[in-house]
Formats: sequence, structure tokens, C-alpha cells
Amino acid sequence: MRTDIPVHSLLARLIDPGTAFSGPAFAGPGGSATYSCAEERLDLARRAYAARDLPALADVYKQESELAWRAGCAAAALRLLLAERTTATELGDEFRVALTTVYLAERHRLHDAFTVAEALDRVLLSEPPSPDTARFHAVAWREIGAVKEVARAYGEALAAHARSIEVCQEFAGLPGLVRAHVQTLLARSSLHRLHGSSAEALRDIRAAGALASTLPDDPHIHGLIALRTGGVHLVIGDAEAALHAYRRAQQLFEGVSLVNGNIARLRQIPCLRGLENNAEALEVADDLAEYFVATGDTYRLGQVLLERAEVLQDLGEAGQVTETLERLRPIYEAADSLEALRWHRHVARNLIATGSDQETAARHLRIVLENAAREERLDLTRTLLGLFDVLHLSRLEAVDDELRLVVSRAALIAAEVQREELDRPETRWAMHGSREAVYFEAMRFHHAHGDHGSAVQIMEAGRADVLNTMLTSDARPGPSRLSDLPMIQPPPAAGTVAGLYAVARATAAALGGSRTHPPGPLLPLPDPLPDPETLDRFGQNIITIQIAEDDYGRWWSYSAYRRAGSTWEVEVRPAPAAVGTIFRTLVSGGELPSRGVRTSTLEALGSVLLPHDEIWQTGLSSPGPLLLCPDPRLWQIPYAALQRDGVRLVHVAETTLTPSLRTTQVLRRRAERAPAPTPGSAASILDASLPGSEVAAEALGTWPGGRRPIESLGELAACAPCALLYVNAHGRTFGGGGELLGTGITLHGLADAPLPKLVVLSSCWSGAAESRYGRDPLSLAVGALIGGADTVIAGAGPIGMLASARIAADTLGQLRRGTAPARALREAQLRFTQENEGTNIFEWGGLRVVGLG
Repeated sequence: MRTDIPVHSLLARLIDPGTAFSGPAFAGPGGSATYSCAEERLDLARRAYAARDLPALADVYKQESELAWRAGCAAAALRLLLAERTTATELGDEFRVALTTVYLAERHRLHDAFTVAEALDRVLLSEPPSPDTARFHAVAWREIGAVKEVARAYGEALAAHARSIEVCQEFAGLPGLVRAHVQTLLARSSLHRLHGSSAEALRDIRAAGALASTLPDDPHIHGLIALRTGGVHLVIGDAEAALHAYRRAQQLFEGVSLVNGNIARLRQIPCLRGLENNAEALEVADDLAEYFVATGDTYRLGQVLLERAEVLQDLGEAGQVTETLERLRPIYEAADSLEALRWHRHVARNLIATGSDQETAARHLRIVLENAAREERLDLTRTLLGLFDVLHLSRLEAVDDELRLVVSRAALIAAEVQREELDRPETRWAMHGSREAVYFEAMRFHHAHGDHGSAVQIMEAGRADVLNTMLTSDARPGPSRLSDLPMIQPPPAAGTVAGLYAVARATAAALGGSRTHPPGPLLPLPDPLPDPETLDRFGQNIITIQIAEDDYGRWWSYSAYRRAGSTWEVEVRPAPAAVGTIFRTLVSGGELPSRGVRTSTLEALGSVLLPHDEIWQTGLSSPGPLLLCPDPRLWQIPYAALQRDGVRLVHVAETTLTPSLRTTQVLRRRAERAPAPTPGSAASILDASLPGSEVAAEALGTWPGGRRPIESLGELAACAPCALLYVNAHGRTFGGGGELLGTGITLHGLADAPLPKLVVLSSCWSGAAESRYGRDPLSLAVGALIGGADTVIAGAGPIGMLASARIAADTLGQLRRGTAPARALREAQLRFTQENEGTNIFEWGGLRVVGLG
């Protein structure tokens, strides 16, 4: 066999179709990994070669290469691309040589030939950037960034992407540079996402989308945008939005890019898992696995089997999970790629879930943390998840309560760093919701450690942060939706992120037998609570509640209580079956029964949510002010009706609800800054067709400043000075999408209106939030707080309109005499129940006070 043939001579032979269309990649029609060229196309190539019609020959190689690539025959596609490049070289067509080199580099990378890919990219960079070479420089730097990403050299990858963007900006007006710029931004967004920076990823995707608006007829580019968008939505925790984006990407890639189309389909598996559609997720995984086996694509096969193992874990199929993970062992055990870290983590989780070898589980988690916290890698997402998994190791001397406390707090801070960097409410809420278990475990470990104040601080983390930001800044949404408003947050405190990785490294060392004391820094919690003196001014009693479901489907309540002048006490209660059913109904987006709840269930709710004896020990004649901050999922509960031993909460407490303790602090500061209130009229919007409207009109007619009937919120300014806004209308639904029918009143309308300090919304659902963890408890009442109201009286659910009108009228009478709203509503509700026995809880207890009270 000769070895002295010059390389250029070997390549020159590829011009001959007899050479280009030969070899194992063209070994007949038997396998799907081989490629068969149509006979007429072979004849065309042979005739072009015989006639030395090199442009026509290069075109044949280009077209056949593309067909082979789309058919999944990578080896044939690369060979034909090389033949096209060789033909272009023979022609002296420098542009075509460079363009073909671009495709060769990209497709070698996609085929896991990273060294060859980078070498080809370096060829493109061998000349300085100029108008003739700028496009190829931009692409080459982007491709080098992608190769460095695979090597986990994130710093080098970001630097390469930056070089690509610099070229795009310097030569912005040239053909092809916009497309190259978009692709680099999308590539960098993927790197940011994998590195744990969803905010940076979103910024790059938005910038790419803006540039791509000039490329309306480019399905490949718009498919890539949809693909990257889905990736960020998935990390943030919005599986539905991610699935929509991936399905759009798959549609756009149809007939354009088989590889990207398969990636888009593969990424749908975790989305389907997140939406609990495990049957379809398994179907997609099995179909793709069969395809990747047939095409010999080990890299994608590993990815799809990892997703399949996650589905099986959710289904509780521990044996099949173990079998799938063992099938992947040869691929990932000695690797340090992102997929390898996922594999190590899943092996550990499976061992933990089955109560198996905890030492082996610890070894796998040590590998995850060591790699994720390496200085050249610093992968925040993998660090967070690895720390969280360590909390669930059992029967290990190294993982004691001291380590768990440090680790639980570090995992919480990692989740907060990722949430706080996001600049849109919807993405912040989704991220918070997807990390619920991280927040709960941190709260649970701090409570178990006896640090009840920190447990409450963790409960408060992220509660109503959009609302609090708006109240602090006195901002109004204007024409924008509340969920679209930008959230500009300060960066993490100096040393916070470095401290996270220090904890990860110390934890990895502890899992490896090198335990230190203390096991890394105990990082400061975010957003301190109001100080004790401020809390004392909130009222005699404060309660904040969080609920959680454990791995066995049982619900628990963590209820934190503080009496003025004392410290926090957190009580933990398991939810009886009836209470668990209510929690499950609310969390799934359902409603409480409109005719009320059984007395026994109200008793159980009172014991579970309000277990502190001190609340129930006052009497009818000496009720205590109670500031109640419910879990965001529990705003539909009519708290006045909860009871203990036959005593209702309305008997013993003047209750005010608040979205968060910080909300109360901000509202108090705003009220203290405001000028002293002056007497004013009572503006009213009444639906005359509703029962009780005449009762409301009569009560408003006795208001000291007189009643001012209006048709819409737009007329409020003409009512100045206005002391009260009273609305009686049909409420459409709960949450931020609520609306008072016939009035045009919405959350955003109230938030943008010049509201008086007291607002009464005698309407169904006006004071009830959507029952979702991690979101601000938005409702029409919250919109009124943003609009300037200090106190809002609103409906908890499907209130009885006539009963509520009578109670509201009684409340107005007391307000005229100077009674505080919370006390006035309580006394009105008590009088109504004494005079009307047997009414259901939403008739007499449907109204509540929100705000300052």
C-alpha cells in the first residue's frame, strides 16, 4: 500500500464521480445509514466530469450532499461535500471553497468530529477579515465557540462568540451577515442557558428575533429561534410554552433540517413529562431511540435515553430506570459532558429513591459537584441540582444536619440568583414555581434546625415581588400588562455566587471523605424580613402560611405565628384527607364548592392552617387584630369561616389579608408619606340588575361627602376629592385575568386609575388569586392596591350578592363612624350571622379585607 501520495493528489481524485460516490457510505440500498444516488444523477455527474464542466459537477455534489444529509447519511454527505470543495478548488472559485468549508466544519461538528471541525474553521480564519471574508469569519468563530462548548471550555466559547459578533457588527451591511449574527446570538443563548444564566439567554434570543424580522422567508433561522426559545422556557419551568416552541421548530425544520428537526422532537420529551403526558413522552422517546440506533448516532441516542429514564422515574419504574442507565454507562461513566453529569445525577437519584447504595449515590453526586463547580466551568444549574440531591442522601455520616443546613441554604440561594436575574414577571414566576421543592427543603431544614425566623424569611422569598416593586416605585402599568413590565434587579451581593461554588466544592470533598467544619460558608438569606419593631406595628398577631405536598401525595401546612413583642414560631401539621382534597382542588386550578364547605372540614382547616392556640383564646368582646399572609394557592379560602371547637375565626379576630409581609411594610410607608386624608365623596358603579344594588345605593347615599354615581373608572378624576370607590358587579373569574362584567374593570384598569384610599369590590372573585405557587397572588384587589388604595374589601369566591350587599352596607355605616375597615367588616359579618342562621360561608363570609385593614 502506497503512503507517499501527496494529500492534494488524494483529494483531486474526489473530483471523479467514480471515487466520490464509492466507499462504505454508498454500499447499496440495504441500510438507512447508506446513501443511494439516483442513476440519472450519477449519469449527470459522469457527463459533467467527462466534459470538464466543473461548475455543473460541483452543483451535483452539492445537491446530493444535501439530500444525503437530510436522509441521515452523514458519511456520504461529508464525502460529497469534500468532493464539491475539491471541485471548487480546481475551478479557482474561492467563494465556493470557503462556503463549502463552512458546511464541512459545521457538519463535522454535528457528527462529533470536533478536531476536524475546528481545523476547518481555522482554515477559514487564515486570512484577515475583510468584506470578502467577513461572513466566513463570523461563521468560523461561532463554530469554534460551539466546539469549545462541547469541551466545557465556557470562557473560550463565549470569547469565540464575542469575536463572531464583533465581525457581524463591523461588516453589518454585507450580505449574509445578518443571518450569521442571528445564528451566533442563538448559539450564545444556548451556552448561557446551559451555564445557568436564563436571563442572558433570553436577551440573546430577543436580539436574534429582532434581527431575524428582516429574514421572513428563512424557515431554518426561525426554526432555530423557536428551538432556543423552547430551551429557555424548559429551564425556567414553563413546559407548556416550551412544548409549543419545540413543535413550531419541528414544523419549520420539516424538509429543511433533519438533524434540527430530530433535536426539536427530542426536546419535546421533557415538556410532555412536565405536563404529565408520560405516555406520549415514552412514545416519542422510543421512536427516536429506534431511529438513532439505526443511524448509529450514539450522541443523540444517549440524549434520548436520558430523557426516557426521566419519564420512567416519574412512572415509578425503578427497574427499567436502572436498566436504561446501565445501558448508558459505557457512554457517560468516564465522561464529563453535560449529558454525563445528568447521567451521574440520575444514577444517584435512582439509588436514593430506591433506598439502595447511598455510598455509590454520594460518589456520583461528588462527580457532579466537582465538575459543575470547576473554575473553568461554573455551571450554576448543575451545582444547584447536585446540592439539592445531596439533601436526600441518607445513612451517611458525612451528610449530617450541619451539612444539610449549609447545603439547603446554598441551593436556595442558587435558585434565587437564577430567578432574580430574570427581567420579566412571567419568567420569574415560572422559574420560582419550577424550584418549589428547593425553597421548601430549605424552609424545612431551617425549621428542623430551630431557626424559625429564617424559615419565615424563606417562605417570603419571591412572594409578591412584582407587586412590591411596583408599590415601592409608585409605578403604574400604563398600557402594558403587569406580566410584561421589566423587573430591574440589582446583581447578587458580592461573593454570593463565589460562595455557592465554595459550598459545592466543600460538599464534594465531604462526600469524598474530606469533611471540614463548618462545611462551607452559611450564605446570607435574600431579602430580610421587616425588623421586629416594624412587625410589632403590623398588629397583635401575624400568621404566614405555606403548604407542600410530599413524595407520597400527602399535604402539609407550615404555619408561622408571631405575637407582637415575641419571636416567630412555626407549627407543622399534616393535612387530613378532606383538607388534602381541598388543597389538591385549588392547586389544580379548581374552585371550592359554591354552596360552601362541611363544618368538619372547616374545623380541620382551622386546625391545620391556624394551629396556634393564642389566636383562638380571645373572645367576642376582645378580638385581636390578625394579619394573615396565606400561601399563594390558598387565597380562595374564606378565612373568617374557619373554626376550632365550634369557634369561628370571625369570632376572635379582625383579619386582614396581605400578599406578603413586605407588601404590608411598603403600603404602610406609602400611607405615611401621603398627605392627610380629606373628607370626600363615595364614587360608585352599581349594576342595578344585581340583588342588593338598592341596599348598596341607600347606604352610599348616607356617606358624608355624598354619593357620586359613575359609569367607569375614567370618571374618577372628576369625583375628587373622593374617599371611597364602591363597585357592585358580576365577577368573571379569580386571579389576574379577573373582570367585573359590564363595567370594563380589570386588574390593569384598577392599577392605572387614581383610586381613593378605600375601595369596596362587592363582587365574586375580586379578592381571590390564581392558585399557583411562585406567582404573585394577583387579583382585582391587588390591582386596587397598585392604583393607590390602602385597603380593599373584596370577594373571596362566589359571594352571595344580596347578603354581601347587606354586610357591605353595615360595614359602610361603621366606616362613617370612624371604625377601622377590618373591625367594621367583622362586626357586620357577626351581626349578619346572628340574624341569618344557616347561610353558607360565601354568603356571610365571602368578603375580606386586603391591604392595611
